Amino acid sequence: GEAPLLRLDDRAWPERLSSTERSVVTRVAQGATNREIAAGLTLSVKTVEAALTRSYRKLGARSRVEIARIGRRAIIMASNAAIATAPSTAVARQRAR
Repeated sequence: GEAPLLRLDDRAWPERLSSTERSVVTRVAQGATNREIAAGLTLSVKTVEAALTRSYRKLGARSRVEIARIGRRAIIMASNAAIATAPSTAVARQRAR
């Protein structure tokens, strides 16, 4: 059967994908074309297409728009996590003393 459509707040989606699939989905979310993704990752366009096809299936997405939404949400969550775990400037200054 098909995978159920992933909720956009599902933090486990990267674990479902290979590193290549994650990279491709992230670049789709950034608006890159398959050709641009292939050039940026030094892959063939066919490899990018295959990675996208597997990603659609694994994530239960039916369109590039859905894949892009999932990828954008992941980028935002990763960015927020990095900000939340980064020491504040004041704390960093105190530690440097």
